Amino acid sequence: MRLSYILTAHNRCQAALDILRFVSASTPMAAGQWEAFLVDNASTDDTAAAVRAELPNIHLIRNRLDQGPAAADRALAACRGQYVLNLRDDAYPSDGPAIASLISHLDSDAEIGAVAGRLVLPDDSAAACSLPSLVTLGTTCFRKSVLDRVGGFARSAGQAAEYDLSLRIANAGFRIDRRDDILFRIQAAFAKQDRANPSEIRDQIRDQLNIATRHLPRRLAEIYWHDWRMRYQALAAHAGQGRAATAGIWWARLRSLMQIVTAPDAVSRHAIETVFEYRRHADMIGDWARRNSVWRVVLADFSDNIWATYNACRSSGLQLRCISDDNPAFDKLVYRDLPIVPASRAFEGGGIDGVIITHPDPAQIEPQFKIIRNYFHGPILRLCQTPKQAMRAQASAA
Repeated sequence: MRLSYILTAHNRCQAALDILRFVSASTPMAAGQWEAFLVDNASTDDTAAAVRAELPNIHLIRNRLDQGPAAADRALAACRGQYVLNLRDDAYPSDGPAIASLISHLDSDAEIGAVAGRLVLPDDSAAACSLPSLVTLGTTCFRKSVLDRVGGFARSAGQAAEYDLSLRIANAGFRIDRRDDILFRIQAAFAKQDRANPSEIRDQIRDQLNIATRHLPRRLAEIYWHDWRMRYQALAAHAGQGRAATAGIWWARLRSLMQIVTAPDAVSRHAIETVFEYRRHADMIGDWARRNSVWRVVLADFSDNIWATYNACRSSGLQLRCISDDNPAFDKLVYRDLPIVPASRAFEGGGIDGVIITHPDPAQIEPQFKIIRNYFHGPILRLCQTPKQAMRAQASAA
């Protein structure tokens, strides 16, 4: 058995049917080489009955109680495939060749624990990833033996699950590769309408902060707790969910106190470097600053991993002026000693030698570059790029 699909659905009958129809028709393998599981997560809309009637070849697992992110682990235990694709309930691979590309990439190297594709939104824009080194749940195909070794899927909610699983995979010595040419798509008819309800915001902030205290050594845990609390509390407040964010922070603090009794799931230095890329940031920034005689810089984008860039700049002796970010949620905030301002104000007064684009998503870097070019015409360093984009940037610089 080559491939196992897992789809977890809660009151998403039509979306589940459409996605399972698609993989049944598009998977480029013989019937005996793949299987699909539907985890009906306490649905009340007859999802299980509808799937059983139309698609009897789909394995059905029913949960009596909503188990959230843990539901997929029930199916994982039953999977027979060499590889596992845990689908979102509103997205699917773009076509059969995309599925084949995931499989062939994993076949190419036994040290690859997972390969992540890119999620394309209904307007043809790409969904941003938290960090290039992370899996993205719903668009990532995993080696099943690696999932078994690291303890299955994450118990966290939202992108915290991606951090948790990525750190565990890296800690086990496996690689996560990103393929931005392998596309997954969301149809507008599938898209969730309830992503910003208060309980989800609360749980996502709680779980994100818990990643720091559960996996990182004390000093880094304090740094990322500070950074993530500041970033996600501002985003939630701007969305009118300030009370939910505060509740999530208090729940995260309570859990961190409980870890005084239960030891945290610490990961290795190698795993931390793999995910946050401190040495890579330091090497790129130091080399770029020397080659371009850069001293006074602006950081572009208040990202999840702003600390890695901030610390690398300070270590290289650079003078940081501000952080440029056009998201109105961050306007008037101060990150450590740096004001966060829109690009239109970041270069007021001149005296800037260079800009470092810290955005983690390669698809967003060129739009960010074009915005900055409206105000600044000196050296710009793009920290995160696909190999093709890096070659183009080098050619343009030459």
